[in-house]
Parts: sequence; C-alpha cells; structure tokens
Amino acid sequence: MVDDTYKNINTEEILLELQEYKRRLTETEDTLNAIKSGTIDAIVVSGNKGEKIYTLQGTDIIYRLLIEQMKEGTLIIGKDGTIIYSNQIVSNYFLQPLEKIIGRPLLDFIPANQKTIVKNMFEDIKRDFIVENKTNKNMLTMIDQPTQIINPSGIKQEINIEIQDKKIMPVFLSLNAIQLMTEELVFCLIITDLSEQKKNQKIIEEGNLAISILGQITDALFVCDKEGSVILASNLAQEKFCQNIGCLHKNFDHLLTIKIISENDRLFSFKDTLLTSTEAGGNNKYNNVEASVILSDKRHIYILLSTATLLDSNNDVLGSIIRLTDINNLKQAEKDLKESKSQTELYFDLMSHDISNLHQIMLAQLEMAEYIMNTKGKLEGADRILIEDSLNAMTNAIKLIRTVRKIQDFKNREHALENIDLANMLEEALKNYSSIPNLNATINYTPHYGNIVQANPLLKDVFSNLIDNAIKHSNEYEPLKLNIDVSKIYINDTDYYLVSFEDNGTGIPDDIKKTVFQRSKRGPTKSSGSGLGLYIVKSLIDNLGGKIEIEDRIPGNSSMGVRFLVYLPAKN
Repeated sequence: MVDDTYKNINTEEILLELQEYKRRLTETEDTLNAIKSGTIDAIVVSGNKGEKIYTLQGTDIIYRLLIEQMKEGTLIIGKDGTIIYSNQIVSNYFLQPLEKIIGRPLLDFIPANQKTIVKNMFEDIKRDFIVENKTNKNMLTMIDQPTQIINPSGIKQEINIEIQDKKIMPVFLSLNAIQLMTEELVFCLIITDLSEQKKNQKIIEEGNLAISILGQITDALFVCDKEGSVILASNLAQEKFCQNIGCLHKNFDHLLTIKIISENDRLFSFKDTLLTSTEAGGNNKYNNVEASVILSDKRHIYILLSTATLLDSNNDVLGSIIRLTDINNLKQAEKDLKESKSQTELYFDLMSHDISNLHQIMLAQLEMAEYIMNTKGKLEGADRILIEDSLNAMTNAIKLIRTVRKIQDFKNREHALENIDLANMLEEALKNYSSIPNLNATINYTPHYGNIVQANPLLKDVFSNLIDNAIKHSNEYEPLKLNIDVSKIYINDTDYYLVSFEDNGTGIPDDIKKTVFQRSKRGPTKSSGSGLGLYIVKSLIDNLGGKIEIEDRIPGNSSMGVRFLVYLPAKN
C-alpha cells in the first residue's frame, strides 16, 4: 500500500528534492571540515532577528593578535603597491590613523630620495617569483598549501623615513612575496625601527673613538666618576703613573699622591675637582698648576695638573677629567740651566776675584822683594816673608784651580762609582791631620769596617772639607773636640749610613745655616778662603744620592758647636 504523502508526487520532483538535501549535506560537511582545518574564523547564521556572525577562535586568531601587538610594523601590500593590511605600530611610524593608511599606495609614505630603493626591492622580489614559477610549474595548483612564501630569506634594505617634525627615523625593511591559494600574489613588508640601535651604535662608536684618542694622547688623562673611581685612563697614564698596578676602578686619591707646589705642597684631593655645573661653566680650579707626584716606587716627578668637570647633556655633573703633564725633563733642564749659570758665575768669580786677589798679593810681594833686592842686594830677616807670602798665594791659587777641576769632574761624571768602605775613606782623610804641628784638636773616631757605600774617591774631599770646617771654626779659648761616628738607619724603605761630624767650636748661626752650602755663603771666620768647601760637599753628596743636614750640637744654642749629618745610601 502506497503512503498518501507521495501519491501525488512524481518521480522528477523526488529527484530534485534529493539533490537539494545532498547539496545541503555537502555544504554542512564542507563547513565542518573548514572549521576543523581552521580555514574559516567566522560563520554567518540567519534567524528571526536577522543574520548573526559567530567567530571561531582557532590558531589563526592567535597569529592575528600576535601581529597586532608586534613591535615591528607589518604591512600586506597588493601586487599594484596598495596597502591591504597594516598593524597599529605602522600608524605610529607614519603618524597616520590606520584608515588613512590602508588602501593607499605604500610609496606615499616613503621619502622621495628613498622611493627608488623601495621600488627596486619590489622588482627584485617579483623577479624571484618568476624564477620560482618556472622551477615549480605545479605550485599554483597545490590545494593542500593555501599560501606559498616566495624566497623565504626575503629582500632586506635599510632606509630612512620621515616622522613627526620632519625628523628622520632609520628603519630596516624586510620584504617577502606570498602566493595565495587563489593564485593571487601579495607582499608582506616588515618594518623595524633602528633608532635605538643606531643610537647605541653611535654611543659605542663615540666610546671607541674616545678610547682611541685616550690611547694616543701624549698626556696622562684620567676620567673619574663622582666617587673618584677611575673609569677610563690613557695609555700614558697607565704606563707611567699606574705602572703594573693598573688604573681602572681604583680610587684616584689612593692611586696617586699629588702635592700642589704653589700651595706649600698641599695634598691634592679628587673632591677639589667636583665643581657644580654653574662653576664648571667658568674656569676650572686647576689649569696647568705645577705639582709633584709620588709614584708607587717612591719616585717623585714634576707635573702640570689640570682638571675639568665632566657634564652630561643636561649639565648634571658626572665626574671629572684629570690631566697630568710630565714636566720632569723640563724641570731637569731648568735645573741644569740654573747650575750651568751658577757654574759660569762661579768660574767668573774665581777668575775675577779669588785668583785675581791672589795674583795681586803675589805681584805686590814680588815687586817689594825686587825693590829690596835692588836697594840692598839681598833678602834677609823679616824681608824673606815676602817670598813666603808669594809662595803661599801661589799655592792657594793652585788649590783653587784644582778645586774647580774637581767640580768640573763631578759635573762631567768623570769618576765612576765603586764600592767604598767608609772606615777606610775616613782613615785616609784623617791622615792629613795627624802630622799638622801645633794642632790644638782632639779627633775621636773608632773605625767599624764593612759599612759599604757606592761612591768615588771624591768622597775623601767631602770628609776632609768637613774636618777642615771644624778646625777653621774652632773656639780659640778651648781645644777643639771633633767626634766622628757612623751608624746605619732606615728612611723611606731605603738603608742609609749616617756619618756624623760633631764639634765644640763657635757653631753656625741659624740665619747662616740656610745658605751655608751656597757659593761664598760663609759664617764669620778667622780664616781666609774661597768659600767653596761646603758648596763642594753638598754637590758631591747630592751626586751620590745622599743628603747633608746641619743642627746645633746643643739643641737651641747655636754658639756651642755644630753637628753635620751626612746620609749616604748603603750598598746592599
């Protein structure tokens, strides 16, 4: 029995209805498959209240969110050069809202002098696309790959674009061509802001340039932070002033001891350099100020000290720059010039005064002797003293010439240094006084052998002059007592032998003590002479790396004798 529902439907209608159901089923299956594969992200559904859009949150939505939040600008550009898609960061680059960017040609946003560069990028990527098509003819029919990236490495180029107030922003462009499933060709352009990178690169380059300048500068330059820590130092600073201990990250005040000569050798402190930004706009406190530096090996060298406050772009104080100019050679040249001048004056003084006076004495005595010989025919009795005085004057002139020669030998370093036992040298000097008749003096000295110094034979002249000085300045009312003593002492990491000459003579007044070692600076004396004795003593001792001092035998009483203290470096 046939159902009444279909008794009035013919076969053709039934077939059409079946085809409709089959089409709907196929559409439904395709939709489900599309949902499963992620190729659609929304469905439009019709209802009583009209159509509604239901979005599907698959992996594609994550990619979109990622692109939107990228720090790089992303553009999709059609094959005619029109911008199809842009993320928000591009809007910040071009200073335009997205609705004024999408739909416009890319070249509208590229400066005129950069357009050719961008055009060439697109031409290059299109050329790669044609080559890829020839290589793979089936690429356009690959249904299982909805998109195909042409030349994955892309075309890359660095250009400049204009931003607000016509400022230039350097950017890096990376361009790729993408073949869509619809056979349509589009371009993906990634824009990376290089401003910060360029700024950092400039800082690095400027830093490298500064370091290079520091490395070649002929002065010692230290760059310190506000705490006084050395953050940069020139090659000369590290080689000469830091030696093997290094400069960087060390406190400047701990690194070097600097004394300001014009301020009575006041110690320099890094804090003296830290001026305010207002003060730094004027003159810095130190500008080629003469100073001395004590190095780690205890050596002293002379320098010119200059400082400058280090400011940033906001005039905030960052630290200080300290420059040390070595003038040790200049000071030595000045010293040599001064000594040469003094030497010239000394020779002139000797020739024009001392030797001239002796010649005048000899000439007067000999003329008198000649007169007596002419009148009496002979010299006898008291008249013979004329010849004796002439001989004494000639002897003194010869001594002066020898003294000048010794000074010259000392200046020319004619005498090589050798190991000398102080006891032997003192005994040799004392032999000259053992045979002097009527010498009203007692010299106390107990030799202790083995006290070795590096000196030359002129050291005997040092000791002889000091003994002579004691005899010349002895008290006429009581016998001279001269005590000579040798001891070993330790000063500033150096061993010295101290040779003391102590007498009970007339002493040396305090105002004379300061100048007694200078040429012709002599205290009151009953003896005659050129005044070269203590000058030679000081010169020779200085040449040996030692020093000489004077003090009262009885502290505070300069009329009760004197004590000369000679310091000579010990030979280890």
